[in-house]
Amino acid sequence: MLLLRLAPDTRRYVGLDISAAVLDGLRTAVDRAGLRQVVELVHGEAVDAERFHGAQFDLVACNSVTQYFADTEYLRRATDAAIHAAGGGRVVSGDVRDQSLLGAFHACVVLTQAGLDTPGAELARRWRRRMAEEAQMLVDPQWFTGYARQSPGVAQVEIRPRRGLRRNEMNDFRFDVVLHIRPRPGVDIDRWLDWPRESPDTRTLRQLLQTRPETLGMLRIPNRRTAAAAALAAELATGADRPTVELHDLQRQAEAKAIDPEDLIDLAEELGYRCHLSRASAAPDGAFDAAFTRIGASHDVDAVPRFPTAPAHSRTMVTEPVRQRIVADARGSLLPALRRHAEASLPAYERPAAYVAIPELPLTRHDKVDAAALPEPEVERPQISTPFAAPNSETQTAVAAIWAELLGIDRVGAYDDFVELGGDSLLAARCAVRLSESFGVRLPSGIVFTAPTVARVARVIEDRFAGADASSGPTADGMAPSPRRPTPRLPLTSSQSVFWFLDHYRRLGGSRNPDFALPVHYRISGPVDTAALRDAVDTLVARHQALRTAVHLNAADGYQTVNEARPGILMVHTLDADDPEKALREAAGRDDRRPLDPGTGAVFTADLISASHTEHLLILRVHHMVCDGWALDVLEQELGELYHARRTGRAARLGPPPSYADHVHRTDERFFVDLGWRDCEPYRSALGYWERYTVGAEPIFLTDQHNAGSRRTETCGVILPAHEAQALLAVGRAHQATLFASLLTCLAPLLAADSDDPNVRLLTLNAARDEPGLDRMVGLLIDPVLIRVQAPSGSSFGGLLRHTSEMVRQTLANSDVPLLALCEQIPELMTVTMESQFVAFECLPPVRGLNLDGCRLRRSDPFEPDFAGTSFDLPVDLLLVARPEADTVRLVALYDPDTFPAEYVRALLTRLRDVAANGAANPSVTVDSLVAADPWMAGQRHRKDAE
Repeated sequence: MLLLRLAPDTRRYVGLDISAAVLDGLRTAVDRAGLRQVVELVHGEAVDAERFHGAQFDLVACNSVTQYFADTEYLRRATDAAIHAAGGGRVVSGDVRDQSLLGAFHACVVLTQAGLDTPGAELARRWRRRMAEEAQMLVDPQWFTGYARQSPGVAQVEIRPRRGLRRNEMNDFRFDVVLHIRPRPGVDIDRWLDWPRESPDTRTLRQLLQTRPETLGMLRIPNRRTAAAAALAAELATGADRPTVELHDLQRQAEAKAIDPEDLIDLAEELGYRCHLSRASAAPDGAFDAAFTRIGASHDVDAVPRFPTAPAHSRTMVTEPVRQRIVADARGSLLPALRRHAEASLPAYERPAAYVAIPELPLTRHDKVDAAALPEPEVERPQISTPFAAPNSETQTAVAAIWAELLGIDRVGAYDDFVELGGDSLLAARCAVRLSESFGVRLPSGIVFTAPTVARVARVIEDRFAGADASSGPTADGMAPSPRRPTPRLPLTSSQSVFWFLDHYRRLGGSRNPDFALPVHYRISGPVDTAALRDAVDTLVARHQALRTAVHLNAADGYQTVNEARPGILMVHTLDADDPEKALREAAGRDDRRPLDPGTGAVFTADLISASHTEHLLILRVHHMVCDGWALDVLEQELGELYHARRTGRAARLGPPPSYADHVHRTDERFFVDLGWRDCEPYRSALGYWERYTVGAEPIFLTDQHNAGSRRTETCGVILPAHEAQALLAVGRAHQATLFASLLTCLAPLLAADSDDPNVRLLTLNAARDEPGLDRMVGLLIDPVLIRVQAPSGSSFGGLLRHTSEMVRQTLANSDVPLLALCEQIPELMTVTMESQFVAFECLPPVRGLNLDGCRLRRSDPFEPDFAGTSFDLPVDLLLVARPEADTVRLVALYDPDTFPAEYVRALLTRLRDVAANGAANPSVTVDSLVAADPWMAGQRHRKDAE
């Protein structure tokens, strides 16, 4: 460091630093070096050098700090303070980042990070974004020359390119400044010449210096350290879409015609000259000037050559980091807030498709917004481990187009990994349905997990065409479609059957509980068209059979029947209130005034409470026996569209949903009546997988609380903040892991530590919408899936993440067969399913919510801590739920307090958040260092062992 190199030869050395920790370390080093009498260490920032005004230091050095300054005014104040402290000496600012080379530097970075297949237009877009997001201060060399002209305390200024043989950012794109307070002898250069552009080496200069002039100056010398980057930046600025290979060639050509500054210094020394380099011209290509003075001539050894005054340019002299940070914060917080506001205030067709933060609006010369200069929205393919390869067949092209649409990106390569691009299990299910509809072949819901690239999916589709007649449509899976049975009595779905079992044998009456429901509240500001809303609700119920289905959970068996649609579902209540907000808040707490009863078909209620013409509360409650999270999103989107259509007098833009009754009958016939599925693909492979997967599996018991439960459900939650959530997502994608797999990686070692069992077992809930149209249908279609994770001691977080991700892929790829159908064939799975505590983990999709024209809505549900209504009452022991919200992730636990105390569950969520943050920050860390057994759980085990 400078201190230990310079202080021994000084009478007084003062070190000023803003970091107290750094100063503490320096004091130790100073004491060891025996320099305490010479060195004074002061805590302060750069402008605090003003306290040494008039101290007459010989040298004031500000090394590698200007990039951290806040704005131009701070730079000026810090430079003023340094000059006042220097007295008659010099001020040196070292390692100043060069604003005139901003474009060249970032062009070099984007090309280095790009693959050979990245289009030039995409490089240009990344380049512009990097420049716009530059968060440090860069200073143009001409700022210092201008400052010197205006400052009476500065006699001369030198702008020196950085010296050094190494090629790196500090040597190539920075400069040093020397401000002389006391005038030094100057040297007038007799002859200034432009560097010959046709001369890519120093032969011409050698010939000139061999004539032995006292002085010689060369102007505009192309800089080998920056020429390639500058040529690339100039090309990107034109907008030409040149291939990456050509851009690399362009760089090589530009560099071949340029000179390394160190070559000039070596040549000068060889021929008996001193070489003085200058970047005062601030040429945007990095070109520099050089003055040569002959050693032994009449001028002073310390004389400073007088370089020609470069013409001033109109570029920005200094970047403004504070401004850039404001824009960056806007991208990180304002844009998500705007998106949420739009989702609450606008119907889907009126919401912006993309949001872009820019420092200012570009204007024409007439002060109008220059629309052509506005940046394009972000839709880029993310940077992933696989170089882009264009699809090379019609099938690949069609598959890639479907992926790009679902993932919301501009392009998908033939060998891109679905999960690495941002896909998850819910998108995977939608993808399988879209592919089946598009190609007319039935594909497994987990197709993108067994065939994770476009090329492999295309191969599966082409093999299906080659091996079977696809004319039978999406149901061509080796089984003929079952005809619809004419009986009105429907069997229970697989998931309903699980809840029937819980209702009779584990949590008596829990599945029939009126609060086993999905409630949602919408606080509305704005005029509500009551007639349109009433009509929209009635139409919604008429469209979806599940919303008028009675579910009978008799002791012997269970069944369901679809009732006729009846009008008048929406009830309107008017409050006479002086304080509408308070009145509506109190009304929210009475949202169960119309109890749900699945046995009679009263499974959906809608209430509109109005406290004024513009202040309302809409309450929707749907029984969980006929609806899941996916279906709730369908309900909200359709209700908004139906309301808008009714108000505008047009037909609703909604296709008819599949028949709920037909789907239930078809599934029952396929898996529980006709057992031919066991010999048909993909079901045969799935059955084989689960037979192997469940070998040695034991029931799930986290505690020894074997009671019927309290029939109460408590809720608590935490937020994984944006920076931690995005870091976890980034690490997950790098390991081809979804958010679910990434969080499961964090949860598994916690449960392993708490249970003292590295073989972690729990349930998750599969969307089970693997047929065309099911993504548009309301119903309880989720299906429990057993998850097993090995969390052995000594595993790294990254290693466990890879293992968990692969396990999740394989499990979801074989999830086409309902759980109960598998249980009938695999006794071990039946034992685990029926004898376990209901401990589950699921990841919900982001909420899109409801929109009503002309109104602003604020949505709330029991996952949020300030929900004012009746919360969930679920027949579960412990259910952990993750739900993305903007850039954060909400983690919620729903639990039976008689099985798991609140202190344990709250601590589990906190520990889960901590493991996610620490594991994402350092994937190589061992999981053992991140987790420890919970004290309550450890006490449970000790008491059990003692018994």
